[in-house]
Amino acid sequence: MCDFISWIEVKDKVGKVKNYYLTGNQVFDTPRGQMLRDWCQSQDDYVGHGAIRFYYELDSGIGKEKECTDFSSTDKFPPEIVADIKAGKMRGLGTPEGLLTLAAWIEYDSEAQSAWEEYDSEAQSAWEEYDAKKQTAWDEYDAKKQTAWDEYDAKRQTARDEYEAKRQTARDEYETKTQAVFWDMYADVNNRAKAWR
Repeated sequence: MCDFISWIEVKDKVGKVKNYYLTGNQVFDTPRGQMLRDWCQSQDDYVGHGAIRFYYELDSGIGKEKECTDFSSTDKFPPEIVADIKAGKMRGLGTPEGLLTLAAWIEYDSEAQSAWEEYDSEAQSAWEEYDAKKQTAWDEYDAKKQTAWDEYDAKRQTARDEYEAKRQTARDEYETKTQAVFWDMYADVNNRAKAWR
């Protein structure tokens, strides 16, 4: 993730510099911006070098990646970026310290705190709703799992009972046949052990 504001400085063959960067208008109000928003993994990525390269279709080896988070002086930025910041074209891309007076920053901070509390309340409410739905889904799963287990267990038991019945029948037939063979052989005195002749 890169910081607000990032840009890519590209020099042409004669040394003329062109700076590529993104404005809020480009990100939020253009078809290419929609493609960029779909491509980015989070809003934080909208100001990054990857987003700039995506938007302008710049290969990774082209230009020098630059960024600055120190807004104490306009001299730290290319003139076209300064002009776009002053024109308010960066709306939606960041809230850097150094662009507001201390009094305005305190007011902003108060508004931001209020917005955060609202967000926190809504996020908590959404979490509780999610948690309740998750528990309901888990309970349904658990009930279905138990029902499925009971069905499996009943079918397994039926199959086991059938197996046992068939095995016992086969065992009984085996015993009957071997008993008959044994005693038929025993009936012939010559087959008996000496003590039983």
